Formats: sequence, C-alpha cells, structure tokens
Amino acid sequence: MARSMRRGKTDTIGVVFPDVSEAFMNRILAGIETVALEQGVSLMIATSTLDSSAEARNLDTLMDRSIDGLLLVPYAPFRGEAYDNRAIRRAMESGIPSVCIDRYLPGISTHAVIGADRDAARLTTEKLIAAGCRRPAYLGFDLAITTLDERRRGFNNATKAAGLTDPSEEKLLTERNPDSPDIMEWLTELAGTGRFPDGFLVSTDGLALKLRWLLEKLSPAGRASRRTGAGRERSGPLIARFGEDSPYFPTGMISVRQPHEELGRRATKKLLALIAGEVILQNQQIEIIDMEIIDDTQHH
Repeated sequence: MARSMRRGKTDTIGVVFPDVSEAFMNRILAGIETVALEQGVSLMIATSTLDSSAEARNLDTLMDRSIDGLLLVPYAPFRGEAYDNRAIRRAMESGIPSVCIDRYLPGISTHAVIGADRDAARLTTEKLIAAGCRRPAYLGFDLAITTLDERRRGFNNATKAAGLTDPSEEKLLTERNPDSPDIMEWLTELAGTGRFPDGFLVSTDGLALKLRWLLEKLSPAGRASRRTGAGRERSGPLIARFGEDSPYFPTGMISVRQPHEELGRRATKKLLALIAGEVILQNQQIEIIDMEIIDDTQHH
C-alpha cells in the first residue's frame, strides 16, 4: 500500500463484463489474467448479468475504488431499447485509462481491441457462395453493437459483390429467450414461399446450433438435397457461423474461430501502456485482430 501511495498507483485494474456465463467471455478473461499475472497487476471484476443499470452501478463503484485503468466489454442493448450510457461516458471522460474489448462505442470510447468481424463475415459468405449457395440468409440478434453490425455488413457486401439475383434474407431476433419459436416461424414462412435459403451465416454459435437442430426437424425444405460447387450432393443448407466445433463433436459447419484470449491479452497490454503514459497514435487506437476460418463441410 505504501509503495502504491508513493507511485500514485494501486496496481489494480477494473474489469466489467455483461455476463461471464458465456464461454467466449471466460476466454477473454483468461487472456486478461495471463497478462495481469505476468505484470503483477490485480483485477477487480464485476458483471452486469445483461442488465444496463447493473453495468452503470458497477462502473461507478469501480471508478470510486481508485483503479489504475478500466477494461470494458460494453453491454449490448437491443436496437430501440432504452439504454442510459451516462456511466460509460463518465468512465471514459474521467481521465482514467480505459480500453474496450470485442466491441466499442462510437463517439464514446477511444481505445479498443476488436476482431475483424466484417472481413471474416465477408470471407465466410464468399465460401458459402463458392460452395454453390445462391440464396444465402443471415441470422443474428438485433443488438446495437459494432460486432454484429460489422458481421451484417460483411455478409451484405459479399452477396452484393457476387451479383446474386435473389435478394438475401435476414432474421434479426429481438429477444434472448432460447425457447422462443421465432426462428422456426421464420423457417416455416420461408419454406412456404418456395424460396428457402440454401445457406446461412449465423452471428453466434448458440444460434447456429439451434438453427441446425430446427432444420433437421423441418421437412422437406430443411433436408432437401442440393449440389455443392464441387458437384457433390449434400443434404440441407450449408451453415457458417461465428464459433467453433469441439474436437469431439464436429458439426460440419463453416466456422469463424474468434481470437478471444488474444483480445483479452492485447487489450490488457494496451491498457498497461496507457497507464504507463505511453502515447498511442490515433490510427492505432482501435486494434483489429484477424480471425481464422475453418471449413469442416468437406469432412462431415
């Protein structure tokens, strides 16, 4: 404590997550902890459990604890949802160094480490098109966060560049309820039009697994055979998603492996550099990390 007082620092970083029950949040935290342990920095962690008012309380509490810096994965409100970002603004404007992870808040946050979501979505959609998909669809949550906005842009950029004559479909979910029938209702409606998608890009792993299960239940559109770009016959639409297979349970999907631990490591290093007084150039304030695309469709 005496050493911290002399240096004017506490060697403590605040970390605020919306929810750590999701696997990718745990992997981000693992990356943060790796660097924190190496540098002898303590972590003060708080979660909002997907509640914006809890996020505000956590931020205010941490800012009162004399932390040296703040790592933040911002809460993601549904589009149109009432969301008070004053606590985030106070934190970002307090003078305490801060870095956002995985997503950022345009007009508020100045430092962030994110994945190359738009490029990954574009390249993955191009894989669907190269495999023979001519009516791809996008499935995701209608959340007002940069991560999902970039994935939609990447999907739309790829379909537009391919000059597909059929307009691309999309379904944006407006609730997190896993028991909601919204996806099945959408698929049933599409099946009735005779314009059922032959491929899907799905924004999250959980949604992709649910979609795959529903497609197996849906008949005949969900199990209809089609020709791939390689001339092989395949049952049902292709699915690509942001997520990855367990080595023991291959799904046959195209996967975008997200560098969550690396996001946590890079964000913590960036924050420690800011705490040390290093100047980060404007064009380096938002650091973008590439993602790996894995095509398991040939082995399923």
